[in-house]
Amino acid sequence: MLKSIGSTWVVTLAQIALVFVMTPFVIRTLGDDKYGVWLTLMALTGYLGLIRGGLPAASVKYLAEALGAEDADQRVAGVNRVVHSALYLYLVLAVACAVLGAGIYAWWINFGGEVPLSWRHEARLAFAIAVVNVAFGFVAHLPFAVMEAHDDFVPRNLVALGSLALQGVGTFGLLSANASVVSLALALTACSTFELTVGTALVVRRYAGTRVGVDLRDRELIGKLFHYSAWVLVLAVGGRLAFNTDALIISTFDSYDSVAYYNVANSIALYFMEFIAAIAIVVMPRAARLRASGDVDGLRETFMFWSKASMTLGLLVGTFLLFMGPEFVAFWIDDTYAAQGGPALQWLIASFLVFLPMRGAAVPVLMAVGDIKLAAYAYIVMGVLNVALSVPLVLSVGLVGAAIGTAIPNILFSVAVFQLACTETKTERWRYLRYAVVAPLLGTLPVVGWLSFCNWVLHSRGFVGLLYSGAVTVVLFVVVQARFVYRDDPHVDGSAWGGRVGRLLGRR
Repeated sequence: MLKSIGSTWVVTLAQIALVFVMTPFVIRTLGDDKYGVWLTLMALTGYLGLIRGGLPAASVKYLAEALGAEDADQRVAGVNRVVHSALYLYLVLAVACAVLGAGIYAWWINFGGEVPLSWRHEARLAFAIAVVNVAFGFVAHLPFAVMEAHDDFVPRNLVALGSLALQGVGTFGLLSANASVVSLALALTACSTFELTVGTALVVRRYAGTRVGVDLRDRELIGKLFHYSAWVLVLAVGGRLAFNTDALIISTFDSYDSVAYYNVANSIALYFMEFIAAIAIVVMPRAARLRASGDVDGLRETFMFWSKASMTLGLLVGTFLLFMGPEFVAFWIDDTYAAQGGPALQWLIASFLVFLPMRGAAVPVLMAVGDIKLAAYAYIVMGVLNVALSVPLVLSVGLVGAAIGTAIPNILFSVAVFQLACTETKTERWRYLRYAVVAPLLGTLPVVGWLSFCNWVLHSRGFVGLLYSGAVTVVLFVVVQARFVYRDDPHVDGSAWGGRVGRLLGRR
């Protein structure tokens, strides 16, 4: 499990590195306005990805069940039945994606933000390519699902790393040759083609007897796949409304260059969330096993400990971004982006400090032991509220309004999910707050003092300022949390981690 999670973290770090390196290049090459158009296109076509719903998760579920058969021939037959049924459903959904994409395109042309006439044809062509890429990408998910069902996360993540490398090389090469949003769309299409081709080859080679086709599809199984993915789709729609709609709102009521400014802040916040979301990979299966065995105490303690772990990791990164986030943006992009997007970043990060412990522990617990409908409904309400608040706030206070429109639903969602998870796990609210919230917060006070000193006394700026402020933050945070917050934690066995960690925790 550690190897699987570790390789997934490597992919996340590679994604962050690619964004860090390529974003300034893309902005300089395209310009703020054209880059804003590209972000709007991605937001629009991103909604098309929701059509596949929870089919990837459903595919993994039924593939894993097929692999649980005792007889080898039954396993192969079961896997092929799921692969063929899922592929058939993916192809149907790809056609639906193309049809819906045409409708979204018509809406954008008539009601979206105005695209300058000089490169309107270019934007339209890029949109068409992006729609085809999304539809084509549906099928590319299937080889990944097969590898995940076999617990082969390492080769799956190697394919993902290869796709990221191709995206970086393709983006740089195509944009250098032609500074156009069409070049970005073609680079993404190349990645989807790579994932499908290499992923399918790995599946056929690694798993004997596995065939790719649609002739072995099963109508009943197709219905089960579709039904299971429906509620995951509801959850995904809520997440899309909550975190990926602001670009559309800003482009409609403000400008495309404002979309570019806000996206820098939002992308930092979302990658921050990706690290915490990785914790859910551990929490959900463990919670399901504990619930199945009737271990209520173990379920409660799992919920509390991983909430504390999520809170601790969130505070480490989030506190630094609260104080030094605008300076990081200035170093990464330029001072204009820091001035425009920095305050929005701080609002987003402040709300994420409340939201992320729920995302890392409460949501997967609810999905594993409760009714997935609860989490889905909560996400939908959060997303709708984000849209309802962001429109008037963008009109009144600009980009900060979009961030506030996201922050308020984040906090309300966290309160609601906290109550639901405590009820499901029979956890005392005050015990949870003392253990998972108050203790890590108190351990963060020395870091707050240090970053306040860096920001307002030393005026830490540029690479050197970020380096020494960040390095001291990490060391100070780890030492204080280890010696005072986790020292007597019954869930942490310092001796099991080796002598040095044990001494750091104060264990004999």
